[in-house]
Amino acid sequence: MIAYNRAWLYNQQLAQQLSDAFREQLIDENSFRKAIAEKENQLYTPNLLIQFGIGVLTIVICIAVAALVALSALDSRSLIGFALSFGVICYAALEILVWVKKYFNAGIDNVLLIAILIAALTTVSDNDQVLSFGIIGFIVSAYLSYRFVDGLMAVLAFGALLLIFVGLSLHHGWMNFLPFLLMAISLLVLMLAKKLKDNFKFIHFHKIFTCLYIAGLIAFYAAGNYFVIDKLFQSNSSYSDINLKPNEILVSIFWICSVAIPAIYIWNGIRKKDIILLRTGIVLVAAAVFTIRYYHSFLPIDIALSLAGIILIALSYWLIKFLSMPKNGYSSKQSNKPNSTLLNLEALILAETFAKTGTHTNTNPTNFGGGSAGGGGASGTF
Repeated sequence: MIAYNRAWLYNQQLAQQLSDAFREQLIDENSFRKAIAEKENQLYTPNLLIQFGIGVLTIVICIAVAALVALSALDSRSLIGFALSFGVICYAALEILVWVKKYFNAGIDNVLLIAILIAALTTVSDNDQVLSFGIIGFIVSAYLSYRFVDGLMAVLAFGALLLIFVGLSLHHGWMNFLPFLLMAISLLVLMLAKKLKDNFKFIHFHKIFTCLYIAGLIAFYAAGNYFVIDKLFQSNSSYSDINLKPNEILVSIFWICSVAIPAIYIWNGIRKKDIILLRTGIVLVAAAVFTIRYYHSFLPIDIALSLAGIILIALSYWLIKFLSMPKNGYSSKQSNKPNSTLLNLEALILAETFAKTGTHTNTNPTNFGGGSAGGGGASGTF
């Protein structure tokens, strides 16, 4: 079961939605403060700077604990015992901190989650590492993701699932079909994540499904990218009984996927107003350009970069001018107007708390002025 109070998770998600609505001026400040004050949320999530500082401190502590545990495991035969002991210590510390301090994405819990996964993967033997890494990584990451509602662990579980199929392909000689198998799994995951991320029944896992949606989009492209496939086949050339070199038809398919998939992402992102799909497509355009540039050099690198910069600047300028007036729901203007009263969520909650404090009334006020002389009241009367 989830380690956190479901009501607090729901209230935190609702608070974020209320903050977005207030930022877009869909609700007024009084309504926003009242709604936030009525929602109990004891989860501790500091700002990014504090998260980073706590995370670094946790890494130092984990290294110190690992060194102490390693004193009893000085030979390789005790490596599994060392990894298990360190993992159990980290997991126990994580459960206690979450239960007592209510940490949620506070930095310390994120580092401990990664430490637990590393400890679990350290127990893998040298034989058949790929498949073993995939199985253990998937089980541990999936459990930690559900237990502690963590998006990074969900992405790592998805990566471990893909690694399982890579290991099976190496084991059974499916390398020629591996790219299509990975594309099918990625497509299934991203479609499922897209469907569930906005489902109210799974509001507690909204971040997890969003991360899986993005990871699925990237993995789907990577599985069909010619550069990735080429390097994957070259890295496993020791498997002489497997035909690792794709034929000309497969090469053409991978090249088409390398170029077409980012364009499809961008087109569907614009058509469906899906900002995640749009941004992912734009980022993957750079991957497509790198792939083409790696195998086919048309121009020197300095000239190519200069031309690309000129084209991007010209395209950006044209889009800003073209969308100065909204077109089909798109606009280059900022969606929300500047508002001096717009504060961050934590400050507004504090303001609401202090607003409920009673005001102090001075029963013996001091009134200045009223002197009878021209010296500012410095005569016999004040």
